[in-house]
Amino acid sequence: MYDSTLFIYTTFARGLLFRLIADRKTPEEKNRIESYIRGMLNIGCKSCGALKENGKIPDNGQPDRTPEQEKADIDAVIATVEEFSQEVALLDNQAKDAKDRRRNEPQAAALQLTALQARKNALIENKTNALINRLSSVSRANFRSFINEKLKQKIKIVPAQPTPVS
Repeated sequence: MYDSTLFIYTTFARGLLFRLIADRKTPEEKNRIESYIRGMLNIGCKSCGALKENGKIPDNGQPDRTPEQEKADIDAVIATVEEFSQEVALLDNQAKDAKDRRRNEPQAAALQLTALQARKNALIENKTNALINRLSSVSRANFRSFINEKLKQKIKIVPAQPTPVS
């Protein structure tokens, strides 16, 4: 059975992750986010090659990905997130315009905001599927595990406080 609250929650978590990774400009920001992605995908330490605490060395003693595959997976995450960032910026601008009109046209603005949220959720799902198709099988499993076992567990959704009427 389809659980819409799970869908929204997972979509919300993925959207937060995409926004966290997006728009890194300086070399320092790029290095930091690459390190974050290495941890997210459970890729070993860049400088020493040590595996993360949750990482496993396969029974044959060989790493589960080559350095080229690791780099390709990191690049896939960054490229997908940048595509998401460009596309979601258009939706964010439309949402801002709708919110600005909310006082004069509350029903029309509410309908537009609902439609924009649905489009944003669809975009997140689309980019998630694109990312999963770009990742190696090990990184794909690690990405799903990161979302479900780490990121979603740490998100606290707090109800919005009502805006006082003046």
